[in-house]
Amino acid sequence: MTQGEFALSVFGMSTNTIFIWMSVVFSWVFLLIFTILGALALTITDPPKPRPTIAAEEGKEEVKRSVFSTVGRMASMTSRAVSALSSRHSNASGNLETLTSIELQALPAKHVIIPFTPITLVCRGIEYYVPDPAKGKGSGRGIVKGTGDAELDGKLQLLHDISLVAEPGRLMALMGGSGAGKTTLMDVICGRKTVGVIRGDILVNGHPKDQATWSRVVGYVEQTDIHSAPVTVRESLLFSARLRLEESVSYDQVKSIVEETLLMVELDRIAGRVVGGDGSGISIEQRKRLSIAVELVANPSVVFMDEPTSGLDARAAAIVMRAVRNVADSQRTVMVTIHQPSLEIFESFDAMVLLQRGGRLTYFGDLGYESSTLVAYLEAQPGVEPIRPGYNPATWMLEVTGGSMSTTFKDAGQDFPTLYKASSLYQANETHAAHVMAVGAETHRPLSLSSQFAVSHAMQRRWLIRKFCKMYWYLPEYNMTRIMLTVVISLVYGATYFDQGRIPTDGSLNVARVQNVSGLIFSMSMFLGMFNCMSIMPFISAERTVFYRERAAAMYAPGPYTLATSIAEIPYLLIQTVIMAAISYWMVGFDPVAWKFFYFLLMFGLSLTMYTLFGQFLIYLTPNQLLAMLLAAAFNQLWAIFNGFLMPYPSIGQGWKWMNRISPSTWSLYGLTCSQLCDQDVPMADLAGQETTVSAFVEEYFGWEYGFIWWCALILLAYCIFFRTASVILLSRVNFLKR
Repeated sequence: MTQGEFALSVFGMSTNTIFIWMSVVFSWVFLLIFTILGALALTITDPPKPRPTIAAEEGKEEVKRSVFSTVGRMASMTSRAVSALSSRHSNASGNLETLTSIELQALPAKHVIIPFTPITLVCRGIEYYVPDPAKGKGSGRGIVKGTGDAELDGKLQLLHDISLVAEPGRLMALMGGSGAGKTTLMDVICGRKTVGVIRGDILVNGHPKDQATWSRVVGYVEQTDIHSAPVTVRESLLFSARLRLEESVSYDQVKSIVEETLLMVELDRIAGRVVGGDGSGISIEQRKRLSIAVELVANPSVVFMDEPTSGLDARAAAIVMRAVRNVADSQRTVMVTIHQPSLEIFESFDAMVLLQRGGRLTYFGDLGYESSTLVAYLEAQPGVEPIRPGYNPATWMLEVTGGSMSTTFKDAGQDFPTLYKASSLYQANETHAAHVMAVGAETHRPLSLSSQFAVSHAMQRRWLIRKFCKMYWYLPEYNMTRIMLTVVISLVYGATYFDQGRIPTDGSLNVARVQNVSGLIFSMSMFLGMFNCMSIMPFISAERTVFYRERAAAMYAPGPYTLATSIAEIPYLLIQTVIMAAISYWMVGFDPVAWKFFYFLLMFGLSLTMYTLFGQFLIYLTPNQLLAMLLAAAFNQLWAIFNGFLMPYPSIGQGWKWMNRISPSTWSLYGLTCSQLCDQDVPMADLAGQETTVSAFVEEYFGWEYGFIWWCALILLAYCIFFRTASVILLSRVNFLKR
């Protein structure tokens, strides 16, 4: 009998070569079975049913609102027109009225008032350049050449000399055809761009913008509604308000602000509903309003909104725009990008910035009553076909200026940006901008804040822990799945390896029995650990996107965030650990010694924690969830090869021993197995048939020493700390959201 045949016979495996080909056949049979089962599942199951953009219970109520909205729209526009004229008149005469006092007079006395600094925003000569995506192989259109500026030459210019003024209480539309640069301009002004070169001046109340303070006074409603799914609508607003308002604002005031905001955006009736994700939770239109509300509770002076009506039908868009109008009427500076709005929505705006493809400014100014100012300006340009009665000015404007496909009116074929630069409107805008800058610099100090964040790190930790603990509570499908799986796996291991962990003293002990114990511990720790690693990735990946949005709003630091994600996991990791130990430890028949049982609890808990933190670390390290999962599988394979079970440490080649030492699973396997076997002096026969003891065999074959088991626990703890610290660094320094 050869040594190989002896080793196989120890484990009860046949040496007949026919079993090699039987294994191949079995693999193909199971592949066929699973393919058939997958096809059956697709045939039997139904896709999720589409949900209306407006919830059913809101449908009837919205019909009533629309009737009164139509009647009140004319009076509202007339009122705003008179207000705009008087405001322009007072500014021209040098009497700049304090907007805070206007707000205080306009609101009922019962409202909670938190003072904010009204902001007049002036942008002059804004230009934006990005690296050439074609790397010099394209048409070259828009590429900067021959300027002598090494920073700009070879880059693609997306914005060309954009100047505008945005004032409190006025709702400004940012419009243009596809590729005109609407969102790009908004991102540049807001300071959200992560690549490229920005040139020009952005002035806040007459002073140069400081991004650190600017991010605290700005609310940015992104086109994509990014929210934590497993929290309620009210909790989303409470979290945003508490971390973005100064600590001097009491909790009762914060709750009052949240309730008022819920009323303003008409979400009060669904405040207790879980936000949910795709196909569940609140509707698309409600999610849009929640995006607005999350920014409003922070009491911003300036609000930017990127396509707030995108993907909504006419009724849902009307609801959202009513909320947007309410924001502007609260005397905040509001700028909204919007694409081909309806007549009613378009006439909700007071002023407009119109961009042409390539990021050039076609028009900036007031819309006027029923868009009369805009219509008069464009009809005065050569070749522009006059608008027809009752036609939507927004659609007409885009067609005649070439911003969209001409269906009713022909493209005038004029260079509108050049015509605007030569117009009296441009000169009036430049004069008004200079006046606003001068008055702002005189009457306001530069924005300044005492710290980077509105609240202390202690407050951030408290609210982040509160948020994540509630999120985990609202995720029974995630937590109950892993808890129930732990129960099932524990019972399977206990039944399969029943009494195999007990070391017999009757002389029947052999190598297979010892390796069974080691293999059991190896599979228990790695299987459940990798399940935790993989299952947490979708949740953390979704929350990372939320983190990027909230970090841009200066809500909290990465340290408290990662601490909160760790603490929220602890109760569920403890439950898994206790279940596995309470069931498997005794069914398998491990040594019934108290300290060994609690050591098993400690090591298994540390192993689960390490794998869970490793999964979070990979999400923060990689740009997407798929790559993180592939890396997790690759690392798990390497750890399984080098952790000392498949190939014991003494047998590993000299040049690869370091792989054993840096594998985290080495130390969980080392500690758990050695604690059970390394103090056993029970006689046994080794692989060569020579008599030895269990402890001597484990030390000689695996290279494990009994006195090192507590160091194994410390090493696992060190890996947990390493993955957690690395996650903080990655969240601080790496941003995969390229804008």
